[in-house]
Amino acid sequence: MRGFLFAKRSCIGLCIFLFSQSVFAQRAFVFDYDGTIVEDRPDLGGIHETTYRLIRINYRSTAFQAEITGPEYVDVSFADYEAFTKKKYDPLTKFPQDPLILARGEGRVGSLKPYRLQDGRMIIPGHYMVDPYRTFFKFGEAPAGQNYFEESFAAAFKKAKRGEGTLKGGAFDLYYHLINNPDTIESVWMLSYRGHSQAEIFEKLKNDRDKRKLISKKVTDEQLRGLALRSIMLMRQEYHHFDNQMGIPRMAVLKGKYLSEIAKALLQVNPRDYVTQFNSRGEKNIRGVELFFAEDKYENIEAGREEVQDLANRRAFLKVIIHNLGRQEDIDLSERPKTYVLTPFSRERELNAAELSQSPALKLLFKSRTKKTKFSCFNYFGGGK
Repeated sequence: MRGFLFAKRSCIGLCIFLFSQSVFAQRAFVFDYDGTIVEDRPDLGGIHETTYRLIRINYRSTAFQAEITGPEYVDVSFADYEAFTKKKYDPLTKFPQDPLILARGEGRVGSLKPYRLQDGRMIIPGHYMVDPYRTFFKFGEAPAGQNYFEESFAAAFKKAKRGEGTLKGGAFDLYYHLINNPDTIESVWMLSYRGHSQAEIFEKLKNDRDKRKLISKKVTDEQLRGLALRSIMLMRQEYHHFDNQMGIPRMAVLKGKYLSEIAKALLQVNPRDYVTQFNSRGEKNIRGVELFFAEDKYENIEAGREEVQDLANRRAFLKVIIHNLGRQEDIDLSERPKTYVLTPFSRERELNAAELSQSPALKLLFKSRTKKTKFSCFNYFGGGK
């Protein structure tokens, strides 16, 4: 009964918060964090690192297997964690297949082939498993006096200053541009797997302003607290009722469900405050509201798309733009453009160059990493130069 009351109060509080936010903005810009705002993929030059902890099992599958060896736990990089856990998808059915490398639990040994970690250590990956309560400890709320959210960003920021790699994910510039614009800061949301507290997020944002100069001094503490409130950390228990099943909540489901809640809040905007935009079909200008979602993981994009597609079908004045910041293989897997607009009847179309003139901030998503190459329609939309 107590758990039911907690979930009920959380849901009521969430609804009040969401719908109170709808008066501030006609557009919502929703960003993932890892791989989207910050770059954590070494193959793309990323240096933002938050370690994962693999836990050693104690029992073998059979008595014929070698004894379980190795330290009680091993902290690994994102690249190592991804190598152990990244799903493969059937190119036709899109059915996900987990790699059978790590142990599935006690008595369920995985691969016994030695593996060299990025830092040179050797482990038997089949002797280690992912524990949802311990593997992601640096992605959650830290003990008093520590802030893992701030520490990992600060370390990567210093490395980037020394020219050791890139901290910036594909949406980094857009995220901070919107924060520094008084007309758009209230439209910014973060939707992350992490579990940091609002106090930790606020501390990191203040350091972005006061120490790292990423945020203008004109942005007030009150505005930063509002931004921290809109930084939704789905690992926290208050959001788990969105996937109300036995066992560990599925993060892709949570992300899709919460994205739908933001879209529903947008639909409550007073029609007098609608913005002029191309309709979802790309045929003419209409007055309406707009939801922008930037994410790098295939399963999260698909979950979000499925949740908001029905709203796009039934609400002609809701425009949904999805920006895929995954690797090229992830974009190819989706069989959709890198940036697309949901249209009625479960279809999508590519975002066109004319629409960028209505939301100039989005041009930051397409600016070239080289100084010589300028933005052109030809590069991104198949149009003329």
